[in-house]
Amino acid sequence: MKKQLISLAGICMIAGAFGTSVSANSYYCDNDASSTYSCTNNFYGSWVRNTGAGNWNNDYRIISANGDSGYYDWKFTTDLNDQYPSVYVWLANSQFTNTNARYYIGYTNYSTLEIVGSINQNTASSGWNYVGGGKKVFLNNATLSINQKDYNGNANTSTGADYIRFDTSVNTLASQKITDSQVAVDETYHTNPEIQKIQEKMLNATDNFQNAKGSFDIVFSNIKQEQNVQFDVQLGNQPNSYVKINSKNGLVNETISDGKSILDLDHNKKQYEKSLLPIDKVTKIEGARHFKNKDKENVYLHRQDLISAHAASEVLLPQNYAFWLKNDNTKIVGYDKYLGRDATIISGTHDQYVADKLLSKTFTLWIDSKTGILLKLLDNDQNGKLVNSIVVKDIQLDKESDKKMMKLNIPSGWNEVSPKK
Repeated sequence: MKKQLISLAGICMIAGAFGTSVSANSYYCDNDASSTYSCTNNFYGSWVRNTGAGNWNNDYRIISANGDSGYYDWKFTTDLNDQYPSVYVWLANSQFTNTNARYYIGYTNYSTLEIVGSINQNTASSGWNYVGGGKKVFLNNATLSINQKDYNGNANTSTGADYIRFDTSVNTLASQKITDSQVAVDETYHTNPEIQKIQEKMLNATDNFQNAKGSFDIVFSNIKQEQNVQFDVQLGNQPNSYVKINSKNGLVNETISDGKSILDLDHNKKQYEKSLLPIDKVTKIEGARHFKNKDKENVYLHRQDLISAHAASEVLLPQNYAFWLKNDNTKIVGYDKYLGRDATIISGTHDQYVADKLLSKTFTLWIDSKTGILLKLLDNDQNGKLVNSIVVKDIQLDKESDKKMMKLNIPSGWNEVSPKK
């Protein structure tokens, strides 16, 4: 991938990126950034610099996600004073497989460190992926950081760091508006109107229920992932969530959120991590969700996970899988009852990037016809062998949540870890 042409300050203007009729600045920073960028890099841990086509400037950084202390920084030296930053990351490397890559924004030399969003690098499509928005920056030197850790407890994944972008605005992030001036080709939806409706529900599934409780099994052979995920989430004015991940190898991880902070518990290491969640969140995205910009680059707009239950959002807000459905050969192959719910069954073929990464060729999804929740995924290789799957075992919607499970109680005697220690 060639370097995007930008000024020495690394700034270009985009019209109407947020809210209504406002202008936004875009600030870019590469891994191992050259002096043409108004940013620097810092890292801790065994981040290896490699080269390869598809990566920005043909290079990237990568580290095993089986660790707690490694991080990679992109630190802007330009003044972002009094602006809201929104974060995009360039993902175009089949070795980036962290299933819960967590990004943080640091302010005032990390005295405040806030989660801006998470993304599943393993199933994300190739291109610009929107991660989330941060609070208004009152100082310069804002820093984006990614932790090496896979917060879903996977021990065989790798965390990647490449090109990133801050789009900033003086307006609130509550409703992000992508305008026609930014979109060269809108590629969000399939041409089949019925598939379009399903995609729209998948991209906005958390709008269609208030509470959800259940469990599912998830298997991805390319990263040796084999887990059972239990979840209990509550939306509304005070989002709360509880997620427990039991891995086949015996690892047990819990994530609990009260909407303001998130607590990660590693039962095997007896460690905990408590982090702040963004105050200002993108609660709605208007306009195109997947498009090609004027440089013919794919851009994917992910809504932030309001319940901060990333592992559970594989089924409760299945945005990565909704983006898979754009391919022309995707089709509805039937309808069924699944766990008592009406399901639409959709099959398709992966694009080359996803196929190469996941070692698969075709997929079949069972989507809850009313909410857009993913009920089942079967992913087969070129020989028809099942290689990846997500299978919901039970699910209850709009039933009262167990509030006791959603309290941020730190177990006595456990050690605290931090993404910046």
